[in-house]
Amino acid sequence: MTDYVPVDLCWLEVMLAGHVSVGRSTSNIRNGRRDRYGMKYDGFSEDEGWLGALAEYGTAKHLNLHWAPFDLGAIDVGGKVQVRGVGNDKHRLLLHPGDEDDLPFVSVLVERVQLPRVYLRGWIMGRDGKRQEWWSEPQAGRGCFCVPNDELRPMAALQEVL
Repeated sequence: MTDYVPVDLCWLEVMLAGHVSVGRSTSNIRNGRRDRYGMKYDGFSEDEGWLGALAEYGTAKHLNLHWAPFDLGAIDVGGKVQVRGVGNDKHRLLLHPGDEDDLPFVSVLVERVQLPRVYLRGWIMGRDGKRQEWWSEPQAGRGCFCVPNDELRPMAALQEVL
């Protein structure tokens, strides 16, 4: 974690991310939305949703960009950055063929035992992360590009892109 950028949220921000997660899940259930990449759940996955909201919030806070958590289909942070949260440091940043090529994707480590701190692990441009040798199926039937953690660029370099 030496190259990771720690972002300290306050407990109120952690709670807000939880509310965002429940709100998103409620909207998904009400509108019959399913996961676009085939994740198997019934529309209410509070752990995955909470992890994602915490990752987005931490990224927005670090980059000092706006976060509009209920703007469905929008770019996650500031209209400029997509975010992928992981709950385990061994997990890689996942990209799908339909993900934007011209946007940076930030990988954020969110571990319950570390809250309210999250760690920005690095980033990669969508097009650069879609390398055929990184194609994998981490879950049966859910293929994607799994970007190795050591291929992520340092967060300081993201400021130049934005």
